Amino acid sequence: MPTTTLPAAFPDPGPAWLMTLAVLLRLLDVAVVLGLAMAFLAPTLYALRQMEDVFPPGPRLRRAVVVAGMAVLAVAIVAGYVAMFLREPWGAPTRP
Repeated sequence: MPTTTLPAAFPDPGPAWLMTLAVLLRLLDVAVVLGLAMAFLAPTLYALRQMEDVFPPGPRLRRAVVVAGMAVLAVAIVAGYVAMFLREPWGAPTRP
């Protein structure tokens, strides 16, 4: 019976625990980026609270700032992963 082999472009991904570790590290990467984004967004929200005497923004503007900040962050994360995938697709052999 003939055996099937993977083409050179798709090498054996390795043991399942290694792939699970890779996925967990990707998720950790996303969590760290989201945490950093919230750390940079917090001073903006604090500044809005401090300006309430001069310019009362109210909860709608605060919510809009949070939503806009998270949307920009989401676009940046997706763009980063797309650029990374276009540079080196997952599963492809490492290029020098």
